[in-house]
Amino acid sequence: MPRLDIPPEIEAGHLETDLCKQFEISTGNARISALFAAIRFCGNQQIPMPEWVVNAFFAATNEWFQGSSCSLDEAFGAKTTTPKRRAQQRLRKLAQIQVNNAVHSAKQKGRAIDVSLFESLGKEIGLSKTVLQELYYGPRKRLSRQNSKKRGITPK
Repeated sequence: MPRLDIPPEIEAGHLETDLCKQFEISTGNARISALFAAIRFCGNQQIPMPEWVVNAFFAATNEWFQGSSCSLDEAFGAKTTTPKRRAQQRLRKLAQIQVNNAVHSAKQKGRAIDVSLFESLGKEIGLSKTVLQELYYGPRKRLSRQNSKKRGITPK
């Protein structure tokens, strides 16, 4: 992947403000995602890793190398899932993409994002309007809660 044309102060802000804060407030897989996003970003941008990235990566891999963790998943604190659960998650993600695309397409045609849209999409897709609304709004609500936590705001 080619290096992104980002000024150094923006790179530092992304690593120290966005990813570091996400790493600090998250647990489990979200915490690992923030760490690996930082490692990937540094590699792509060809910049040194910040101390928090080096320390977190070293701590997890050290546990694994010393044998105190049975797997890298355990060392990094990943929550593993069964094959059946992974298949369910994959299907849900595909449905979420389908719903987002359908809503985007309807919005481009001038339709309002309302209950009637989800009802008509539900008939086309074969899912209830409630499920479609959860697939569409669920990630947005979770993201909003995460952003509120970052800013120290308690969502209602």
